[in-house]
Amino acid sequence: MPQCHHYDTSSASTVQVSIDQLSTSQDERRTDSTLDNDDNIRDEESQRPPTTAEIFTSRTIEDENNKEHQIIDQQIEDETYVDNPKGIKGMLFNGKTIAMLLVVGGGTAVAFQSAANGAMRVTAGRSFSAVTNFVVGLFMEILAFLIDILILKTPKPTIKGLKESPWFSWIGGILGTYYVIVNIFTVTQMGAGVVLSVFVCAQVIMGCIMDHFGLTGIPKRRYSIWRILASLGLIGCVAVITIF
Repeated sequence: MPQCHHYDTSSASTVQVSIDQLSTSQDERRTDSTLDNDDNIRDEESQRPPTTAEIFTSRTIEDENNKEHQIIDQQIEDETYVDNPKGIKGMLFNGKTIAMLLVVGGGTAVAFQSAANGAMRVTAGRSFSAVTNFVVGLFMEILAFLIDILILKTPKPTIKGLKESPWFSWIGGILGTYYVIVNIFTVTQMGAGVVLSVFVCAQVIMGCIMDHFGLTGIPKRRYSIWRILASLGLIGCVAVITIF
C-alpha cells in the first residue's frame, strides 16, 4: 500500500521568508554601494582642480553680476540726486527746477515788456509801439530759429507737417498781437502791477480749465478743489493789488 507524503506548509513559508530577507539584504547592499560610489565621485570632483572653461564661465557670471550691481547703484544714485527734492544736487539738477526758473525769468521779462511798451507809447504813439515790439521780436525769433536748426540740429519743418497742423496752431500770433496791444493801451492808465496781476490771474484760471478738458491736445489734469481755492486766492490778490 503506497505511503502518503504530507506537505509541510510552515516549512515552505519559512524558506520563502528567508529568501525574501536575503533578497532585501542584497538590495540594501547594492544601494549602499551605489551611494558610496556617488560620494566618492563627488569627493573626487570637489578635489579635482577646475578646468579653464569652468573658470572662464565663473568669472563671466561674476563680472555680469558686478555690472548689474553697478547699474543698480548708479540708478539709485541718480534717483537720489535728481528725484530727491531734499538734496542740494537734486534741486540743482532737477529738470523741473530749471524749467521753473525759466518760467520765472519769462514772467519777469513780461513785466519789463509792459513797461517798455508803455514808454514807447508815450514817446512815439500806440501803433508804433506795437510795430516796434513785433519787428524787433521778428528778428529775435529768426535768430532763435537759426540757432535751433543749425546748432541744436532740430529737424526742419516740412510742408506735410505744416499741412497737418491743427487750425488753432496758427492763431498764436494773433493772440500775441492782441495781448501786446491791450498791454500798451492799459499799462499807462492802470499801472503795470494791476495789468499784469489781472493777466496772470486770467492766465492761471484759463490754464487750469485747459488742463481739465485737455484743450489743444495737452495732458488732462483735473481742476481739483485745491486748484479752485488757489484760483480764488489769486482773484483776492488781484483785488488787493487793484484797491490798494
